[in-house]
Amino acid sequence: MPLYEYRCKKCSNIFETLRGYHENDADIVCPKCGDKSVERLISVFRSLKGDSSTSNVSSCGPGKFT
Repeated sequence: MPLYEYRCKKCSNIFETLRGYHENDADIVCPKCGDKSVERLISVFRSLKGDSSTSNVSSCGPGKFT
């Protein structure tokens, strides 16, 4: 099940939720203010190949992935 990131158009809260591929975004509610006017964001991720010491990009997590 994919993890999607959303932003509330009313309060600008950014939150994540697990959604099935077949589920519609229409029923998503902001957990902070309860508003239904949310937009799905394009999530960015990075994968490391090999030793992270060769990478010029920093990460917010551990330096190496197994």
